[in-house]
Amino acid sequence: MMVNTDRQYRSVDEIDRLDFKDCSITDAIVNEDGIRLDLEALIIKANNSQNENYTDSYAGETHMHLKAGKIIEAVREGYRYYNADNELIREVPDEKIEEGRIADLTQLFTGSYLADMKVLEPGKCNLFIETVSEEDHMTASDSYLITVTYDSAVFTWTRYLNRVSQ
Repeated sequence: MMVNTDRQYRSVDEIDRLDFKDCSITDAIVNEDGIRLDLEALIIKANNSQNENYTDSYAGETHMHLKAGKIIEAVREGYRYYNADNELIREVPDEKIEEGRIADLTQLFTGSYLADMKVLEPGKCNLFIETVSEEDHMTASDSYLITVTYDSAVFTWTRYLNRVSQ
């Protein structure tokens, strides 16, 4: 069986037809052209216009480009620690990242997880990014809610991997 290696899938403005639950960021570029993320383990939902498998399937390496994308707000999410008796030990509130520090924040994207993406309105979405602990490289460390504006959201990949098992 011959495999067409020249095929490129291109999904435009179909964020709601993608699933990010296993998605990791292998590279990130934020500049005047927009926001570009290289992703692994992105799930293409069955209802995506580019899904030829008609079932949720993992894409190979995927390039995400939020054209003219700009980060308009970033928040490090707070958390609560409880003991075994369900008593609150410590509470850390959400922390809004100052505009001057947002560029530094984007350096954390590579190697992190893109846990989810939600469209708020056309041309505006939230990215939910979980950084990875420096100590064990398996545990989520900090979570960020990044609000972005963009002209279009383009996802491209060249092949499908396995179907998602539920």
